[in-house]
Amino acid sequence: MNLQLLALWRSKRPHRLVGLALTAVCLAWPSLWLLKTVPPLWRDSDGHSQTTGRPGAATILLHGPLYSFASRAPLYAGHLFDGISGAPVRPPGDFLVRPSLSDSGVYALLLTQHAALLAAQMFLVTSISAVAWVRCAISVSLAANAVVYTFAHCVTSESLSTIGLIVLATLGLRLVRRTRKISVRDWLLLGIVLTLLMLTRQVNAVFAALLPAAFLLLALQRMIRRFSDKSDRARPQPALRERRALRRGIIAAGIGVACLIASIICIRLLCAAADISYRSKTGFTFTWRLKVLQDLPPDERDRLLGDAGARASTPDAKRLIALLGETLRNASGAPLDNIGFMNAARPVLFPPGTSSAAIKMDRALNEMAKAFLVSNPDVFGRLALNDFAELRRTTLPDLNDFLFRSTAYQFDSRKKMPDPLVLSTYRNSNADTVIALATRYAYLRWWSGLSYNAWLLVWGACLGVVLLLARFRRTDAAAVISYACALLLTGLTLLLLNCFLTEALVRFTLPMFQMLFVSLALLLGHILERIGSSRRRVPSYV
Repeated sequence: MNLQLLALWRSKRPHRLVGLALTAVCLAWPSLWLLKTVPPLWRDSDGHSQTTGRPGAATILLHGPLYSFASRAPLYAGHLFDGISGAPVRPPGDFLVRPSLSDSGVYALLLTQHAALLAAQMFLVTSISAVAWVRCAISVSLAANAVVYTFAHCVTSESLSTIGLIVLATLGLRLVRRTRKISVRDWLLLGIVLTLLMLTRQVNAVFAALLPAAFLLLALQRMIRRFSDKSDRARPQPALRERRALRRGIIAAGIGVACLIASIICIRLLCAAADISYRSKTGFTFTWRLKVLQDLPPDERDRLLGDAGARASTPDAKRLIALLGETLRNASGAPLDNIGFMNAARPVLFPPGTSSAAIKMDRALNEMAKAFLVSNPDVFGRLALNDFAELRRTTLPDLNDFLFRSTAYQFDSRKKMPDPLVLSTYRNSNADTVIALATRYAYLRWWSGLSYNAWLLVWGACLGVVLLLARFRRTDAAAVISYACALLLTGLTLLLLNCFLTEALVRFTLPMFQMLFVSLALLLGHILERIGSSRRRVPSYV
């Protein structure tokens, strides 16, 4: 028996370890190259306010609180490292409330993000396939996408959201593929990850629909197959699979609702601890959407403002819409400065000394957003669809360019953000030098000729190959097809929601691209396994 185990170890274990090592090297190489070559990137002023802002409305209500507070642990580790060279060390409590930035702290944060990205991608690759050469092929395809690595190299909550989405997608894949009973522990782990994602960015609540959509699509496929294949009608197994998929979809939907409630409770508790009032910041975000009013003919713009003013249910919102109309009429063609507008409108609506002025202003903004969307859904719906179509023409290098340009933005914000300007990214540099980095390296320009629409065609071709293999090889690919489609649909839904709620920005395409590439990796893994299974048995999934 011992000789058999030794022979098994000698024949299998080194092979698997070498395969895992090659997979890890492929996935880690872009991170190592970025850490060596490219200075830390910043998502303009938001990255600074998230990492250094005191606990308050900006770090809890406007930005997801998880990154704002979790990022301070590696920043403090870098601060302690600086203390070895004799720099004064601050107590942990004081630093976490009022963080300061240093090169060591920022690099500790980026190193943590890259390590977490590697762990998440290893989890994804090993979950897609158990075949070593297939894993290596998938890891090469993932490493060829520079965008997830540049976001991991950036100080922004979207870096944590990117990593969390990979983990969530992988957990969902394992549950959709599960043929045996799903344990309570697996559902609980999914709920924890989903809740943390919602605490990273509130709009990530859309991904609560990922698994319910996947299980619904799976049940529909089972049903269509049962009614179209005469040999399956007399057997009870297909019907049992349908009911099981529907039951799991209902459970997943319930978990999604519970996660949304849990995230709201967590934010309310943080608000109570920071002594601030809980409220939505949707109206604040919507003001960026109002920039499109300047592009409309004056008559149509006045009609929209009049309809929204009539629909607003509070006097404060009506006055705010009237002030917006005056601002637009006096703009003389200049772009709407929504921050300047809100700063000017606040003392007019709520004179100095008014109690809870910030809370009342947020409520007025929320009501104004609701009034615009409800009174003219066709107009804003058309604008959202136009932006949705335009953003689908985005390429991966466009996302990289955005990060370098938002990093260069810091050079114009010396009074607002003095700390970043003493860091390695900005010392002995200028905005043009930082922007030029995006075009200097070929890796960051890969796939420049492929927009998201073109990648959709690639995805459709891969899906077609999976369908053909399932038909001619008589294999069950329902779970793979259902989950690949659900990933794609949730990514597109998130982008469309952003187009309704705020100004269309290139960075909003990141989750859409990410879900597409996870879906592509899943389809690619399935295709490679089926092609390579003609001479051997493909490992089964739990």
